Amino acid sequence: MRKKNIALVLSLTALAAMTAGCGNKTEEADKGISKEKQEGVSAENKDPFGAYEEPVTITSILKYSEAPATCPPGITPEDNNFNKAAKERFNIDIQWLWTAPEAQYDQKFGVALASGEIPDFMVVQKPVDYQNLLENEQIMPWNDALEYASDSFKEWLYRDPES
Repeated sequence: MRKKNIALVLSLTALAAMTAGCGNKTEEADKGISKEKQEGVSAENKDPFGAYEEPVTITSILKYSEAPATCPPGITPEDNNFNKAAKERFNIDIQWLWTAPEAQYDQKFGVALASGEIPDFMVVQKPVDYQNLLENEQIMPWNDALEYASDSFKEWLYRDPES
């Protein structure tokens, strides 16, 4: 009987917490005002190199070559310092949609483009692939994306006249 009462109390507490969380919409939230503005925090005051509060998972693709002899054993696309740093510093998990050796990458990339299996981020090396992605509205034009970039990023980017 005691276990049933404890379970009932815990269930009611969880239900109350969920209901309270859902019921706290403010008039500003209903009007579409961002959470930062509601809390009085401007987007400009956010640390661009800070971690996300909640874990973020992003997808990518990977072209790889044979590991050099100096590479420590056990290093894989899923388990390496880049992925560990992304998780520790930014709270970002990287999942590979697929990986391919250099010799097979272009073919696999073409199949992925044709099927619409586009990751969240990737390197597009061939101008024809970039043009196809743009024409099929699978990526945002670079100039449009730069509208969302910080001034410091734009300054860094435009240091190279070829950019």
